[in-house]
Amino acid sequence: MNPQSTTRQEMLAALCLMGEGGKGQDLFAFASPQDQERLNRIADDWLKEGRSKVDRKELLTHIQRLTRLKGFSVLEEIHPGWVLEKLKEESPRLFGLLCRFMTGEKVQYLIKHLPPHERKRLPKVSETYGVSPPIAEMVRGLIEKKLALDFPPRTGDTFAFPHIAWMKADDLRTLFWDLGLDEIRKAFYDVEPQIFRPFLSRFSSQEAKEIRGRIESGRPVPPEVKTEAQKHLVSLSLDQLPPEGLFREIGYSVFARSLLPEDLAWAEIVCQKLSPEEGYRLKRILQESVAAKPEAAVKKEAVVGRISFLALKGLIRRYWREA
Repeated sequence: MNPQSTTRQEMLAALCLMGEGGKGQDLFAFASPQDQERLNRIADDWLKEGRSKVDRKELLTHIQRLTRLKGFSVLEEIHPGWVLEKLKEESPRLFGLLCRFMTGEKVQYLIKHLPPHERKRLPKVSETYGVSPPIAEMVRGLIEKKLALDFPPRTGDTFAFPHIAWMKADDLRTLFWDLGLDEIRKAFYDVEPQIFRPFLSRFSSQEAKEIRGRIESGRPVPPEVKTEAQKHLVSLSLDQLPPEGLFREIGYSVFARSLLPEDLAWAEIVCQKLSPEEGYRLKRILQESVAAKPEAAVKKEAVVGRISFLALKGLIRRYWREA
């Protein structure tokens, strides 16, 4: 059996079997079909040779081991494409162990994109049980160090600009898309229709409607802000981009213009939360745009303002408690 389960699934399977024995598998019916398959595989490994009961002491020991292993792991935070890229010389056994620290969806991606000959050499889930928690934690720490991920401290109830590194990948994509759309709003606020129409023609009717709606519903844009946004759009190479990538490309640049050189360490984490294709594109823009600039503080505040707006609208998660 390939290691297609997460620590959470192992914990759930163990708890069900602990209380009900073989009948505990009936509880898996409440999970999704995909999760049912993984949970049953784990349970079958425990219920060897048709046993209806399992050794409770053995299960309890395993649950305690999982509890020690459980905790924050950056491997759950980054896109598995980066794991494959940076660890491509490592053994399948290591990948099998790393699967214990990743979500089921990411494990599935990792296994799917491994070369076929490497995929066949992945260890069984049961084979990873024998790895002691201290060794597993040490391996995880070494791999995270190799991935060069250094999350900024997450303290207090207030969301600070570096906490963007803690945002989930889907929320980051929503943020970049929103930043791009808002920059377009600033640039085209109150312009003549004959100037605006050619730009809108690049988009679908739904996207064009969304751009118009953002401009009409947004606050008035001061002339100096409008001019700066227009200069910014002109400076970008947008002609070769498809419409669906244009908002995020502009958003990447808005984000990059708010960073200072000292922010690059945690910005690398943001890149690795996206797919390698997206991440490399953002990294290139960061390298081109990041520099010491006096207006960065204002731009940071504007980005955090958009995050707050998106959270209040329920478009992204809330990353801090209410005051």
